[in-house]
Amino acid sequence: MPAVTVSGKLHKGRVELNTPIDLPDGSEVYVVAQVGIEKQAAHRKANGWLVDHVGNLVMAGDGALVQSGDRWVWRFHAYLTSASQPPRGPVGEVDVDATTGDVLNAPQTIEMMYARGDRLIGAA
Repeated sequence: MPAVTVSGKLHKGRVELNTPIDLPDGSEVYVVAQVGIEKQAAHRKANGWLVDHVGNLVMAGDGALVQSGDRWVWRFHAYLTSASQPPRGPVGEVDVDATTGDVLNAPQTIEMMYARGDRLIGAA
């Protein structure tokens, strides 16, 4: 069977196609998620959020595009940094909506990062 491209949206964890299509059982299907914000831009947003809300010694590490509920997000682990030691952690995660570029973290995330950071500093 030749390749066919059909668009749709993710809704409650399921792909809903704009145009129904019948495929034989065993057909290979590929899903490509289109993002509105590239990884590098999302990384900058995550770092900005960390500096503004957690502290200037917490930085975002490498990120990954993951599904969170019904949306795609760039997820970055957050690490404690200093000039005298390698990064420690992670102390938490920062999610950036891959479509809108909005940082999705709740206020509880900040408190959790503080608590994990304090434990890491106390263990050093």
